[in-house]
Amino acid sequence: MKKTISVVLLVSILFTFITSYASDNIIRYVDAKRSLIENSSVLKKLSYTTYKYSGQYENAKKNADEISIETAKQIYSFMNWTFSAYDEMLLIKQRDYLPEQMKYYYELSKSREITTQNNLIVGLRGVYLVLLNADMDSKLKQKKFELAQKKNEQDSKKYKLGLISKLDVEASEYNLIKAKSELEAIKRSRENACRALNKYIGAPLNSSYGIITYDETFDTSIVNKDINYYIEKALKERAEIVDAQKEIALKQLEKSILEVNDVGNIYRDTKRDYSTIKNEIESLYLKIEKAKLDIENEIKKAYLEIKKEENNVKRLLSSIDAQKRNHEKLKALLKQGMTTEMAVDEMQISINEMENGYKIAVYNYNTKLIKLVYAAGIGPAY
Repeated sequence: MKKTISVVLLVSILFTFITSYASDNIIRYVDAKRSLIENSSVLKKLSYTTYKYSGQYENAKKNADEISIETAKQIYSFMNWTFSAYDEMLLIKQRDYLPEQMKYYYELSKSREITTQNNLIVGLRGVYLVLLNADMDSKLKQKKFELAQKKNEQDSKKYKLGLISKLDVEASEYNLIKAKSELEAIKRSRENACRALNKYIGAPLNSSYGIITYDETFDTSIVNKDINYYIEKALKERAEIVDAQKEIALKQLEKSILEVNDVGNIYRDTKRDYSTIKNEIESLYLKIEKAKLDIENEIKKAYLEIKKEENNVKRLLSSIDAQKRNHEKLKALLKQGMTTEMAVDEMQISINEMENGYKIAVYNYNTKLIKLVYAAGIGPAY
């Protein structure tokens, strides 16, 4: 009984170890994305900045609640001090403007945190694609190398039998050497791409992955609204516009405070500040109008690119289907002895190559969808 329990326990431990190792040896895009967000020093710094501004905003609100203009006037009167319009302006700014200013900095920091994360995710799509492409290409080149080996062996036998010339067998040997060289080169590229991904997502540089998963699907229903919907959404939500609108509101508040008791026209420094604020508000309105034009053109371009990529994916899929039908015909000819097994294998590799191209096209299509969703939201730009 004890022996049976020990065996069961050992098997369980081994299974756990194997499962854990297999899990560690697989990289999925979603796992890479999670690691990136968790490990990014840039996002951590922005998160801390947002937290800091949040605290400053809360403190500014508490301090503002304790400010009373009437109480200040009474204190000044008791001390026989002159309570000037300038003094009142400073207190009003501390009570009304400072909390809004801290709120603006907090929301601006939060906005940058989101757009930076989105930008990093778009970057990850590119880094992951390089590794994915290298992985698929290495498998394809492995098949080409094996096919070249097989052909070289056949040609060597044919040469010994006097069926082909020395030039033919030398060409076969050259193709084998070339296939081996290409296989070794793509393996090195895969290793470099693996290190680049690890560096980007903050994983140990020496982490290696036996399996690079491909989890993309081709879904055209995601972009199911017309272009005007995405333009209008972007004009409402993009950080460039929203942040500028908030800055205008903040400067208008500051301007209105300087207008109390006509302070903006009495003192030298307030005159300068008042004039500067008015100019800055005008500049911000112009900045928003320019941003709106740029964003509209950007969304139009992005939308058309996605539609173009969609057609490209469909065309590739159609070509693969046609090639698969030809492959079935070729296999039928093989059974009749009218073609060679080598020709069938070569066409299969050709189909695999086309399928890899299709997968890359779908991946690129989905990346452009992600970029459009971000561009039609808070950002970043497409």
